[in-house]
Amino acid sequence: MADTLTADIDRVCELSKNGYFDYVIVGSGLAGGVLARELTQQKKKVLLIEKGGLKFSTHCLNASRLHWQRGGTQGPSQDNDVVYNALKAKVATTPDSDPFAGGPVYCFGGRSNVWGLFSPRIRASTIINYFPKKIVDYLLDGKGYKKAFEVMTNYSQDISSNVYPQGINITEEHSIKTDLTKAIKDFYEKGVSPPVTLAPIAAQFIQDGLYHFPQGAYSTVDYLLNQLYSRDPLLTVLLDMEVLSCEGTHSPYYSLTLRSGLDRQLHRIVSKSVILCAGTIGSASIALNSGLQTAVPKVGKGLTDHEIWGVRIWDNKSVGKDPMKFQCEIEILTKPALLNVAVNANTFLSRDFATQHLDSSGTTKSGEPSDTSDKDVVNITLEFESPLSEKNEVLNIPTSDPTIRIKRDTADVKVQKTMQQLAMLIRNELFGYSSAEGPRLALAAFGAVAHEVGTMRMQGPQGMGRETYVVDDNLQIQGRPGLYVCDLSVFPVSPAANPSLTLVALAIRLADHLK
Repeated sequence: MADTLTADIDRVCELSKNGYFDYVIVGSGLAGGVLARELTQQKKKVLLIEKGGLKFSTHCLNASRLHWQRGGTQGPSQDNDVVYNALKAKVATTPDSDPFAGGPVYCFGGRSNVWGLFSPRIRASTIINYFPKKIVDYLLDGKGYKKAFEVMTNYSQDISSNVYPQGINITEEHSIKTDLTKAIKDFYEKGVSPPVTLAPIAAQFIQDGLYHFPQGAYSTVDYLLNQLYSRDPLLTVLLDMEVLSCEGTHSPYYSLTLRSGLDRQLHRIVSKSVILCAGTIGSASIALNSGLQTAVPKVGKGLTDHEIWGVRIWDNKSVGKDPMKFQCEIEILTKPALLNVAVNANTFLSRDFATQHLDSSGTTKSGEPSDTSDKDVVNITLEFESPLSEKNEVLNIPTSDPTIRIKRDTADVKVQKTMQQLAMLIRNELFGYSSAEGPRLALAAFGAVAHEVGTMRMQGPQGMGRETYVVDDNLQIQGRPGLYVCDLSVFPVSPAANPSLTLVALAIRLADHLK
């Protein structure tokens, strides 16, 4: 099938010389796929280049997968980490580096085929403190996030009022939310506690009308394939084609060197406008290969992944609550964090990650209970905000796989104890226990959920010097008119949230800017 979708590379090269394409986009994941959608809808001719081939025709959660309870009856899980771990490409680390658990996904649609769908906004204080004013205004006026969430849910949900479809168990939702609210109030003691809300999920769950099938879990590959099947003349796709470099300064054209993943042959195309959407490691590697670090020293620097702590707790009673996810913006000893509580629905962390259960006496035991049928399981996860780490970087060395150097700070013992107290309060409220023994949370490895950011960072809110950033507030690389970056690499901070919704909002904003 892939042979019928990818364009003829020789013809693409010739057409590019004549200025046929308005934009060349490198990478078809969340940002690249959304940009291709938005720009073709503006009647622009787009060349979309993807290093991998066609592996999915939709998000992996719309296809065969595990159930959240082996042998259970309450529906499929989100064990997409199984698929991600099978697909992710290798990233090498230096001998003095901490381990890296992530890796890019090279296929049509990229990481958008296997991501966890959790789509929260970044908290307002983080946006104001780290992002440039134009982007602050775009995100905080509500329009940016609203349009992004509409695209990711096929216009089936409203992020401000209705993030779950009609028909969920309202009584059960209220009961769980009440229990969580009490636990958080107890955690804050006399202080004002933040609100608990349903967690927004990037999926279209239901659809009205015969033969109007719901989109399901969101991936960019759905729309892109629709356009290719219909022979959209505005969208040209090259699959199995790696971009090695993008060179050009004062010339009106950029020259891209491509290498075929099938026969290793080199090709060259030219374009006035190029958008790198190859991911935090991939876009930095292309920029480094192109020598951009000479004029823009922050290229490849600041590779950062926020701390994610979590625990999965099984009850010992058979109850069987409906699957739901909740969120709450909290602080752990002044550190901003997003609390995510998933009831009977696995999160983006693997099903064996820090798994515990309560025995009949209420004592905490490691692992799953011997019988998981129709028993409730709760995932408690905390994502922390992290400033970019200047000691971490993507290296510019001639290896077949990208090479990085990362070092994580030592975990704060006081923060760990405070998280344990919060998890204990949540567990006791939801399961009806009074045990003072706190669950043991574990730290996810660097890159485990593909949230790493920062290697092509955008300028900050204070208009700091050119040596402090790579792209401006329109995501254009400084000193390189027509050369843009739009992926997680441009984030100036690792936020206390899944960054995907914000990334899609930035892609839509860039497309609007390029009109």
